Amino acid sequence: MGNFHNHFGGDKNQSNLIDNEKHNNLIRYASYSSVLAALIIVGLKFYGWAITNSSSFFTSLIDSLLDITTSLVNMVAIRFSLAPPDNNHRFGHEKIQDLAVFAQSSFFMGAGFFAFIQVIRDSYHGQSISNHGEGMFIMALVSIVTFALLGFQTYVLKKTQSKIISVDRFHYIFDFLTNLSVILCLYISETYVYADSILGVLISIFIVTGAFKFVKYSIKNLIDQECDDEEKAKIVAALKTFSEIKGAHGLKTRRAAEKYFIQVHLEMDSNMTLIEAHEITDKISDKIKESFKNSEIIIHQDPYGFEEDKEYIVL
Repeated sequence: MGNFHNHFGGDKNQSNLIDNEKHNNLIRYASYSSVLAALIIVGLKFYGWAITNSSSFFTSLIDSLLDITTSLVNMVAIRFSLAPPDNNHRFGHEKIQDLAVFAQSSFFMGAGFFAFIQVIRDSYHGQSISNHGEGMFIMALVSIVTFALLGFQTYVLKKTQSKIISVDRFHYIFDFLTNLSVILCLYISETYVYADSILGVLISIFIVTGAFKFVKYSIKNLIDQECDDEEKAKIVAALKTFSEIKGAHGLKTRRAAEKYFIQVHLEMDSNMTLIEAHEITDKISDKIKESFKNSEIIIHQDPYGFEEDKEYIVL
């Protein structure tokens, strides 16, 4: 018999959230800002790598190319995810984001391997760094742009709690720390000649491992893998608050991007009127949506004791 336990605490305070129109506009503006900042950063890093010949600068540039691709994908995905379902896409357009994430992550896994090989080759041939001061100045400019973007993303995240923006912000936090590391590396590389190569290797490894995580995430959604047990436990916890539910079975879950699809069979008193069952079902859906705000919920009502040999959920 299925038995799920709620390992999550209560939802975060929603008092700072705003209405849907402002919510959507802020997310759009954040995605546009991310693309603009990424374009500026890539241009600066490309020039910095050209004048310094630094391996850490090169791998940092590769990582920023990942950023700009991710930002572009997020911008397109947000645009489609906000569009309503149409006659050809009854479940919505969210899986376009999963397809895009899979494609870009696969590409950047290859780019990360290439960067790793390039760093090893440069280290073997003893390639030296030049224009240390100019390189540090350019990376300082990159850090300022990144810090400004993080400030705006933090504001948007506080107002919207958007997971897409949250993931993008997390990546730029790491980039900001990487930028500071490259500045330090350029400063000490004249004394410690292998510092540049070591940092380049570390950044390339991060690119590969980070891209691999996104590949796993996108595949999970594309093949309609069930949600985690912790997420299922939140659904069961919502069902437990309704005494009208005599039994439950057939819980099915999946995700497309940030949207949840939840289906469950509920057993109720066979003498209950259709109107009463409908009203209770609406209340149950609203309760589940307290934990899964972006979700589509299908509830099938069964008369209690009518179906047998089912894998029941313990309520």
